[in-house]
Amino acid sequence: MEKINRTLAVLSTRTIDSGHCIRFQSKFYFPVTENGDRRFFAGKTNCMVIETFDGQLLANIDDNLYLMEEAAEHELVSKEFDVPKEAPKQVEENKFIPIE
Repeated sequence: MEKINRTLAVLSTRTIDSGHCIRFQSKFYFPVTENGDRRFFAGKTNCMVIETFDGQLLANIDDNLYLMEEAAEHELVSKEFDVPKEAPKQVEENKFIPIE
């Protein structure tokens, strides 16, 4: 089975962005060691993404293999650090009523 995974793997060249992430199939991934530690590489570092036959994603950076961990989606406002904004109060405008 291991030989089939290696033979039928899909190889794609990628470049690490300034946020230490690899973009693959419209998602962002961090290179991670087998221990679960993230590895941070300088921007514009070339790497090769390996998608094995069983769906596992690996990154080959400087002849070292790393697992790929999907990064969380980006949010405009942080739930932990930013204060939630209150909804703006609606001010009732004066309506023009014609005099009869």
